[in-house]
Formats: sequence, C-alpha cells, structure tokens
Amino acid sequence: MKIRVSLIAILLCLGHSTVLGQQNDAAASRRITLHEAGELALQHNHLVRIVKSTVDEKQYAKDAARSAYFPVIRNDSAFVHVTDTQFIEIPAGGLGVAGTSLIPPRPLILN
Repeated sequence: MKIRVSLIAILLCLGHSTVLGQQNDAAASRRITLHEAGELALQHNHLVRIVKSTVDEKQYAKDAARSAYFPVIRNDSAFVHVTDTQFIEIPAGGLGVAGTSLIPPRPLILN
C-alpha cells in the first residue's frame, strides 16, 4: 500500500514538472485579420470552396437578370427581305366569302 502511494506521488511530481517544463512560444501564435482567416479557410476547407462557388453562381445569375432590365433595340432589316415582299398576290376568295361573293372578287396583287 505504501509503495502504491509513493509511486502515485512520484508520477504526479514528474507529470507536474513535465507540464511546467513546456514553454509558450510567442512566435508561434500570431494575430490575423478576418480577411486572412477567410483566405486560410478557402485554402484548407473544401466545403468553404463549394459554398463560395455557389455564392459566385448566384451573383452571376443576379447580374444576368439585371442585364435584362432595360429593353434592347436592334435593326434586323436586310435588302433581300425588303425586295422579297414587294409583290404579294391575294387569290380570289383568299380573304373569305360574303354570301356568294368572293373577297376579293379577282386575284389582287399588292405592291
């Protein structure tokens, strides 16, 4: 019994001296800003990178929606399109029938 008590006392003394023997290294601890902490998290945590890319995706979607706020005016006329539609023929009865009369009564060419 006395050996057990003395052994426990010796172990406690050795443990206490080991704990006190550690030095606090002031150079190992440093202060970082919030921006630096965010950058370190991005470098070392893949979940943070996934969330950041999701945020970027939402921002791009918002920018795309914002670009459609204002109307877009454009001119798509072409010379071929203008000359193609100069002569349009409406056949007799192409617009319907009123009683027994055809509208128009004969083929009609529009200039």
